[in-house]
Amino acid sequence: ERRMEEKGEVEVVWRRAPKEFYQKDCERLSIDLIGKRLVRVVTVKDESGGGEKKVALRGTIIEVEAYLGVDDAAAHSYQGKVTEKNKSMYLEAGYSYVYYSFRGRANCFNITSDVEGVPAAPLIRAVEPLGDEHTMQILCANRQRFHQAKTGLTLKPSALIRNKICGGPAKLCESFDITRDEWDGKSLCDDQNQELYVEIPYLP
Repeated sequence: ERRMEEKGEVEVVWRRAPKEFYQKDCERLSIDLIGKRLVRVVTVKDESGGGEKKVALRGTIIEVEAYLGVDDAAAHSYQGKVTEKNKSMYLEAGYSYVYYSFRGRANCFNITSDVEGVPAAPLIRAVEPLGDEHTMQILCANRQRFHQAKTGLTLKPSALIRNKICGGPAKLCESFDITRDEWDGKSLCDDQNQELYVEIPYLP
């Protein structure tokens, strides 16, 4: 994809981030992720002609929280803790770590950094949608209705307002259909994965 930057009419090409982009310490990666694009390709109902179609959802990453590993008391890997739930944190750089939060009612999406065995992973907290908010709203509403059926909690209409559908780690995962069951421990760099990855800009 190509677009012209407003300042100086510089052509910028967005491409999938390679493994090398993630191979840095967690704090540095967290900073570098700001302004990059999260891409999620989903299969949705084709409202125009029936059947299904694939839609690429994109959002500019605007908020990230760094969890720095064994010395960070807020990290799931604090003091080298390893469990079935957090083992993906120990994978090499560029893998997804998705965990349940809010008593299992929500997913949260992280990306591993550094090298294999260093359990530090930035949490993607929020993105700014880049088009197709309608699909994001549908996905968000469907996920919340699913939780409503399980818990009896009421869906809040305010949660589907454009500036809130991706505003927070749980809402982001709902709007981009990122779940632990499907995406925990998956590489964002593997060419076989064409459905969840990060895009970075470069000058051709």
